[in-house]
Amino acid sequence: MNQSEKMFVVKAAANKIGATKAHHLYCNIKGGYEYVHGTTDDFKNHQRDVNHFIGESDAQMLINKMENRTMYVPNFTFQYMVDNDELVAMFWADEVAKCNYKEFGDIVSFDATFNSNNESHDFHTESYEIQVESHEIQLEFH
Repeated sequence: MNQSEKMFVVKAAANKIGATKAHHLYCNIKGGYEYVHGTTDDFKNHQRDVNHFIGESDAQMLINKMENRTMYVPNFTFQYMVDNDELVAMFWADEVAKCNYKEFGDIVSFDATFNSNNESHDFHTESYEIQVESHEIQLEFH
């Protein structure tokens, strides 16, 4: 498999498209099976290898990405809570979210896609208190 095929498998999986469907889709995009280097089994194996590589570090990868944004995205806030070595809550706000909060006062949004992971562990979206003081957001999880 070439690099573009490998990236396609990963991006398809991120969009809930399995390896077999991803292979058929990629073949259609390329104009036929003869223009694709990897087989359906190659696509499946690559996805298995990626999942094995990620392992149990998916939450840490998310935290790293969000902390990276705090360094490079102006006025980006990110906080999280870990309980028993498990990510149980997180909050983030960018400039637009902060402007909306300043304008409307009580805007809080939840990303429902983080309801649970593959092991069906709940991702808590319980109550918390938000205080905005001099452009800083402070959270208290309850």
